[in-house]
Amino acid sequence: MLTTKYGAPSVDKEEWQGSRGKPQDDNSRMHELRMNRVNINSVFDTPEGNIELAIINFNGAQGVMLTYLDAINSKATYNSAKEDL
Repeated sequence: MLTTKYGAPSVDKEEWQGSRGKPQDDNSRMHELRMNRVNINSVFDTPEGNIELAIINFNGAQGVMLTYLDAINSKATYNSAKEDL
């Protein structure tokens, strides 16, 4: 649905760290996710900011994480941090 609404992602990453590359079945893919040997995420750029969709393993629970990054507040935070340097 994100691709339908926002178009192709600016980042579309699926990296398998295991020695055999991408597993061939769902059980093997879930095992690699539980072992933290995969990085799967996509980032969609919008005028209002960025949306990141990732498949994660967090404290032994696997799930989907959807993160919104507001462009206006991100820029204000960046400028404030830059002043502190």
